[in-house]
Amino acid sequence: MKRIIGLILFLFNGLTFSVSLKNVVVFGDSLSDNGNLYEYMQHQLPLSPPYFEGRFSNGPLWVEHVLNFYFPETPEKHLLDYAFGGAGVSLDPNTEMLFTLDHEIDSYLLSHQEKVDAQSLFVVWVGANNYLDLENQSEQTVIEVNEGIKHSLQRLADAGALHILIFNLPDLGKTPYAKLVNARELLTRATTSHNQQLALTINQLQHDNPGVQWLSFDVNALLNSFLIEPQRFGFTNVDSTCYESMAAMPILTQYSKYSMVKVASRININSRQDHCEGYLFFDPIHPASRAHELMANHVQQLLDKSGIILRD
Repeated sequence: MKRIIGLILFLFNGLTFSVSLKNVVVFGDSLSDNGNLYEYMQHQLPLSPPYFEGRFSNGPLWVEHVLNFYFPETPEKHLLDYAFGGAGVSLDPNTEMLFTLDHEIDSYLLSHQEKVDAQSLFVVWVGANNYLDLENQSEQTVIEVNEGIKHSLQRLADAGALHILIFNLPDLGKTPYAKLVNARELLTRATTSHNQQLALTINQLQHDNPGVQWLSFDVNALLNSFLIEPQRFGFTNVDSTCYESMAAMPILTQYSKYSMVKVASRININSRQDHCEGYLFFDPIHPASRAHELMANHVQQLLDKSGIILRD
């Protein structure tokens, strides 16, 4: 009998069982915002064009590419995007941030009677805007950001989420923005510390919520691959952006004193249609459409390996 059980365990070892999900729900910032801030700002920011239809890039975002693969006919019907450009992490009711991860989850739960759709994949990618406030950055910032992320993820689990995907941060010190403000070392250190703490946070959540499928996507490793072997991925420029900067829009000061949105307000686009071809960065901190497409391919691979199938 023991041999039979052992044989069964051997045969099933490493086998991933598939689960079918219908929708993707996204929380985060401008890296995942498919037009929410654009609508909120009455189509004034980001300027579109050159930004693509309210996205902070020159084409569809990673999550849109993912859904286009699984649902080529009606991808928009399977995406609930609550991400807002400029959003960060804060549990402080007096925060200067207009949009936070907690607020986004509030909005979702409010519209779903405080319960989540168990047949949805929930994605959280946030934190970069907290570290762009260079004047107030410290190790305590990393602790507070991760505490906020953990709090929000636990809220999703408590409400019934069964499949949660968390992105870490790309190395902010390797963006054109970091070079522009002479903060490469500072932003790299912040990113590294954040990602290390986030890994511990996810491990703790897995321990506390064994019934939830917790997935992690290593954006940082993917960005490093782009930088180390750019030609392999079709990039010819990974150091600068495909447009020149200009003075910030006055409306921005009413919105946020710091964030990736502030970067997007400085725009002087090249008139050529193909000027962004080969560029990793569209603006000093947001990836170009090619990077989003590649990211989507890797996310799809992660879902496949994890046994997640998106379908009606």
